[in-house]
Formats: sequence, structure tokens, C-alpha cells
Amino acid sequence: GGGIYCDGSASSLTMAGSTVSGNKGNGAGIQNVQGTVTISNTMVSGNSGINGTGILNASGTLNLSSVTITGNQSGTTGGGLGGGLLNT
Repeated sequence: GGGIYCDGSASSLTMAGSTVSGNKGNGAGIQNVQGTVTISNTMVSGNSGINGTGILNASGTLNLSSVTITGNQSGTTGGGLGGGLLNT
């Protein structure tokens, strides 16, 4: 999680009226691993990496309301998954 990383079932994040942009890595914008993430009125754009470059949600709870996910780039040699959103 280059921008924001939420890890563990006891972890939670609430975000509103924000921009997450220009981050690099796996789950570059927002990475949630088994936590609870609630996002509203937010732009997730211009992030790059291998997988889930906008938002990577791995076995967590993800609540989105009025969220724009655009212009995120996923992949290297061999490709990548979930340029905007990867939910596993």
C-alpha cells in the first residue's frame, strides 16, 4: 500500500472528501488486508504498480459511496490485475 495501508481484522479506516493519487506499488492507492474501509466522495487516480493499483481489497470489507476510480495503471511484464479495483 503505497498511499494508505489498512491491515488486520481489528483495523478500520474512514475517508471522505479526499484524493489518493500518484502512489506506486502493490495496492498503490489504498490497500486493505482483512480490515474495514469506508470511503466516500473521494478520487483515486494516477496510481501505478502490479496489482490493485487504485484499491486492493484482500479479504476485507470495502464500502464505497461516490468514489471515482480512474487513470490507475496495473501491470509489468506478464501483466497485472485490477488497475482500478482488485477485490480478492
